[in-house]
Parts: sequence; structure tokens; C-alpha cells
Amino acid sequence: MHIVLSNTSAEPMYEQIKDQIRSQIYSGELREGDALPSLRELARDLQVSVITTTRAYNDLAAEGVIATRQGRGTLVLPVNASRMQERLNTRITTALQDAIEAARLGDLSLDHLQTTLAELWNGSPREIPARSRSHAKDQGGRDRHPTVTERRTAGHG
Repeated sequence: MHIVLSNTSAEPMYEQIKDQIRSQIYSGELREGDALPSLRELARDLQVSVITTTRAYNDLAAEGVIATRQGRGTLVLPVNASRMQERLNTRITTALQDAIEAARLGDLSLDHLQTTLAELWNGSPREIPARSRSHAKDQGGRDRHPTVTERRTAGHG
């Protein structure tokens, strides 16, 4: 399991942890039955409080994504297809809203935006301006800031 935390993000640490674990589950990186690190182990590896990891795990358990089993630890539950579809739809809608806002700021037409979407959908090569290295994106498409805590949790992944 790989988690990247940003110390400068407005998003709380527990939300960053929760979002990244959820993303890894929905992407298939973490599969049903996979064991997650213990609360203390994850807190130690990420250099955060156990309260932070507890909050992330409790929220994920409330969502039905993970469960803690006596004697077995915290495990990934089966992915709920409708919940995953709902999350993907939300992610797509947000990305499209961002694209529309950018197109409007750039005074681009709806036709241009639709053509670009069709080209990207069909895998056509398109000149996309490179992002500066100081403003990179993480695997989830979120901004990576210069102040980042990045660790692989020991023995998991």
C-alpha cells in the first residue's frame, strides 16, 4: 500500500489517508480480503497520530469498504459495484466541470471541448501542454505539493 500525504494541503490527513485507501480498493490495487496495516503500524509509517489513522479506518468501515475482524486485523471488503459506480460518476462530473470552467476561461467553444473529449476518448494523440515539475499531480489526480510525506507501508505492497 502506497500513501502520499501533503503537509500543506487544506485536506485533513485522515481524509488524505481515507481517499487514497479507497482509491486503491476501487482501482483493484487492494483486493477483497487483503489485510491493511494495523492502526499503530500505519501511524508509525506515515508519521501521524494513531487518532488520525483510527479516524480514517473508522470512516472507511462506516462506508462498508473495510472491516476489522477479531484476530485477523483490518481487511478489505468486497467492492460494492453500485457504490463504486456512484463514486466514478462523481469523479467524472467533477473533472468535466473543471474542464468546462477551463474552457470558458480560455474562451473555447463547446465544439472544441467536445472534439477534445472525443479525441481523448478514442486515444488519438493530442498535444497536451506539460505540467511544470513543481506542480505535479499524484496518482489520484490531486496536486502534489513540495512538502510531501511519502512512504510505503512496511510489508504491505
